[in-house]
Amino acid sequence: MHPYLKPRAFSSSSSSSSTTAASSFSSSASLQSPSSSAGGGLTGVRRILASFILSSDEIERLEEASASASASASSVKDASLTIKAAQDQASAEVAAARASLADAIAARASAEAEAKEARAQALMEIESVKNSQSAAMQTIQNDLKNAQSELVKAKKDVEKAVKVERTKLSELKNQLKAAEAAATAAAAASTASATVEATPLPVHPLLNVAPAVDLGYKKLFHADIASLLKLQENTPVWHKQRMFRPERAKAIALYKAKRGQVNPVSLPGIVTLVEETDGKMYVLDGQHRLGALRVLHEKGLAAADEKVMVEVFYPRAPSSKPSTMGDDAEGASDMDGDADAANARDIKRFAELLFKEINQAEPLRDVDWPDVSDRLRAVLEETVQTLRGKYPKMFSASARYQSPHVNVDVLKDELFQALFGDSGDGKGAGLDAGTASVDDIIAFVEERNSALAKRKDSTWTKGIAGKGKDKRLKALEKAKANGFFLGVVPGPSWLDAK
Repeated sequence: MHPYLKPRAFSSSSSSSSTTAASSFSSSASLQSPSSSAGGGLTGVRRILASFILSSDEIERLEEASASASASASSVKDASLTIKAAQDQASAEVAAARASLADAIAARASAEAEAKEARAQALMEIESVKNSQSAAMQTIQNDLKNAQSELVKAKKDVEKAVKVERTKLSELKNQLKAAEAAATAAAAASTASATVEATPLPVHPLLNVAPAVDLGYKKLFHADIASLLKLQENTPVWHKQRMFRPERAKAIALYKAKRGQVNPVSLPGIVTLVEETDGKMYVLDGQHRLGALRVLHEKGLAAADEKVMVEVFYPRAPSSKPSTMGDDAEGASDMDGDADAANARDIKRFAELLFKEINQAEPLRDVDWPDVSDRLRAVLEETVQTLRGKYPKMFSASARYQSPHVNVDVLKDELFQALFGDSGDGKGAGLDAGTASVDDIIAFVEERNSALAKRKDSTWTKGIAGKGKDKRLKALEKAKANGFFLGVVPGPSWLDAK
């Protein structure tokens, strides 16, 4: 064997360096040859070469080191795969995190948009509430204003009624004073002629009772209801008195019945009759009270023997008694003039002048004054009765009617004042009081009614709010249902509709 190839033993001192060299060799071999890394030991030639340089122990250790290095390389490869898998997982998680972040950003943007929309909606609702409160306040103010106006009107009506009642009270006081004076005089006469039996006053042939008081120009009777109703059947109403309304008499009777003012009947005022020199009588005032008594009597709410105060006036004979009233009082110069001619006219016009005097303290409509011709009054009466027959649900028996109703007497007076009165302008109808017919006046009314029917709802409620507006719309609804619009707005404003 070649001396250089002969195996040799290494000393322990060289063992370390041999091991280091083997390690270096093995390491370099493993790095240079892929097969060595895969095989896990020394191959063929390398093993032979190593045997010449290294001992068997060193070769064994070298093989163990090489196997360990191979295992480490495999571990490194596995670690690399694990790292790569971890990197892939981290990348996926990062992508997922980015997606979640994008979703969170989108959700935040959506939440902000919803919050913005909610804020805008809240602001709109706040503004709506403010507007509603403003409208409610305006409605309250309008209602308050209307209430104040109604209160003022009611106050005026009360003052007017009080004035009327005071006038009536004053008249009753004067009558009472006269009665007391007459009673005093009668007592004095009775005392002066105590030994002479007083002659009783004669019983009235129609009232079936003697007068309670005789004042000369009139007598007061406590007549029973039976006699009055019989007298009513045979005694006409003064021909220029306002028309008798059965529904008004029934309304008075119903008012008394509802309030328990029956048996006996609590009747305000008195019934006024006029008896002419020939004994002819007629009712001058109280026709509706007599009608109410008849209704109550027929219903068993007024006894036949119940007493009612009745006054009977007698036309005065001509007298030269001077006037004590002056020229300022209406009818003063006619009623108390000092000329026989004036007193003669008094007898003829007695009822007319007395009727005017009675109604000085009460509102008397222009159409009911005696100066209006009987023909025109009859035409107007037939006109309103025709309209009531055509529109029965729109007419009220009360003069204090509510919208959309009208009252026959009020409507008749409105037509008279507008078409024929001194203050009216004829409203373009061109009618003459002496020739106007029922058809002419009805055509005038229907023309206005048709014009009112064409109005828009907003026109009817202009300037009205709150309960007043609701009330007007309700009245308009009934007017539309019945085709009659004259009473939707209280008062004569319908006359100007075109």
